[in-house]
Amino acid sequence: MGLSVAVQDTVPPIMDVDADTINGVLDPGAMQEEMEDAETDTIIPVSIWQYLPSTGYEVNETDSTLRWVNMLNLTDRFAKRPGGISYRTGIFSRVDGTDFHTFENRHFRAEMNGLNINDPLTGGINWYRVPVHKIKALEESDYGAIHRTRIRLRDHYLTQPRTYLNFDESSENYRSLEFVATHNISQKTNLEISFWDRRDGIGYQRSEVEGRQIFLQGYRQLSDTWLLRVGYINNRAEQQQSFGYQVTDPDFFAFNPFTETPLQNNAESKEKTKDVFLHLHHRGDKDSPIRSSFGFNYQTDERTMQYTAEGDIDSLGTKFRNYELYGNQRLQAGNLEAELTGRTFLLHETLGNQLTEDFWAGGELNTDLLFQPNRNLFLSGNARTYFRSDGRRSTEASARADLILFDRWVLSGFAGYGDLAPDLQALYWESIEFSGNPNLNNEENLTVGAQSVIGFLRYFNFGVRADVREMNDGIFLDPQGTFTNIDNYRQLSGTGWLGLESSLFEGQISATYKTFETEQSLNPVNVSMANSPERLWLKGNFYLKNYFFDQATFVKMGVNGIFSPQYYRTAEYITPLNRWQHGGDQALNPPFNRLDFEVSARIRWFMMLLKWENLLDGVTQRGYFETMGYPMPERRFIFSIRVLFTN
Repeated sequence: MGLSVAVQDTVPPIMDVDADTINGVLDPGAMQEEMEDAETDTIIPVSIWQYLPSTGYEVNETDSTLRWVNMLNLTDRFAKRPGGISYRTGIFSRVDGTDFHTFENRHFRAEMNGLNINDPLTGGINWYRVPVHKIKALEESDYGAIHRTRIRLRDHYLTQPRTYLNFDESSENYRSLEFVATHNISQKTNLEISFWDRRDGIGYQRSEVEGRQIFLQGYRQLSDTWLLRVGYINNRAEQQQSFGYQVTDPDFFAFNPFTETPLQNNAESKEKTKDVFLHLHHRGDKDSPIRSSFGFNYQTDERTMQYTAEGDIDSLGTKFRNYELYGNQRLQAGNLEAELTGRTFLLHETLGNQLTEDFWAGGELNTDLLFQPNRNLFLSGNARTYFRSDGRRSTEASARADLILFDRWVLSGFAGYGDLAPDLQALYWESIEFSGNPNLNNEENLTVGAQSVIGFLRYFNFGVRADVREMNDGIFLDPQGTFTNIDNYRQLSGTGWLGLESSLFEGQISATYKTFETEQSLNPVNVSMANSPERLWLKGNFYLKNYFFDQATFVKMGVNGIFSPQYYRTAEYITPLNRWQHGGDQALNPPFNRLDFEVSARIRWFMMLLKWENLLDGVTQRGYFETMGYPMPERRFIFSIRVLFTN
């Protein structure tokens, strides 16, 4: 929403101050002994570099909220939030599908520290690329043509080195192990290095995944007004691909890992991404926030896959290299804030196997505005233009108004229009089973919505939201495997929630409804969406949080659950294309439920997280799907620790 709000910490703020992290200017007293040992003659004041909230965005997560959550893939956030319907495949290292209000999977855009993390081929987001334990703030703009996310990673201001250990383990092949080391090599220079090993599996044939992430970052204060930041992120994953499992009747699927048969017995894929960046940040003086950022990004994105297609072995592969100049500028005049973000890029596909074109140049300009004419009214808007050398262009415009009444009631209205260019895969793909279509029209969408949130009885809030989105020339894969513009359709979404937030308890219950409508269409994709029953997800969570053992530890414990009471048709994961879409011909997904119990405890620099996942598995149901043909994990226990070592 246009209103920028800060997320309340679960722990009182004093608990978030680390012994070797300085709020403000490095304290000479705290460093005296260390500096004397190093025979340092002069102590150089280093002021923390402050980042303004993104204009028109809302801060929805911080490191203080995420540390209490056992989560390795940000798709899980949407599964739990009001308005979200997820289509997970049971493996945290795979690309998952998400609907959020009336946003479909292709309507999400995300950046991390100025890096665009959308797939250059499909435009989708692979959330497991994000190092979740390094997130400082996650901001969202959840209205208009496109859902936008910005992630800022944590900085370190140290007087001594520190090392982090993050470990998660469960049954089958589920394991995550991350080592992080950060050190100030001088008073103005910090280096950080981490290695993250990730493995997953749910016991079914062809369900195992292995991956790792290498992360290097350094920054140096060049002066009181200039900061240099450089970084390198390398992600790699090797995945067994089942293509789902044979389902004759979803109501009688046995959910037996030893007997279920994958649709592909030997398929596997390999994914590699690299991100290299060099950015300069500028502020007016040491007490002012950063208002200018610019730099260079170099990114590669590679995916190869081998599987059986129409009786033959099909080997697929793409490798993109992206060279990008990036800039961001913040402006303010009275009550008007503006944020300008620009990019210009050269994109090259180097393998030349799957696409009929291999080189594109282009750029984009994004403008965000926030105007506050008085203390109770916030007006925000966004406009974006994007162009490519193949003649394709996208245009987006969105606006929102937030009115505060009686200090506790916020009324919001929003609208957006998008004229969106087809992605590269939809235009230029060629393989045995699938073909792009260079004659595709741009997809148009027009959305309007409203929201009301009211606080009452000090600790409670109640909210409702409704969205309508009209889609023209939506881009989908038809049953013959060719990309096409389908007939016009409409999405309707409604969400209501009741929340509780106090010093001892927090919780929320919500209901999310979504449906597709189309009129007099014979297109099989339109018919499939129109014939799918309405989606209804009921969600709830409740947590107790308090100090124990004479305030030696802080504990948060509770339950969260999902209940889907109706049959509906899930989104479809098209494995060779690494792509999600609605409108497939798969069977209807039966009703299901899921209940998790979680305990998180912090004792000084040590945290332990315990999670019993899917407690009712085998009690109220044999198992369940979020995506038809992909079983979710059985009941399991996940043990996690987070440890900070200081020298």
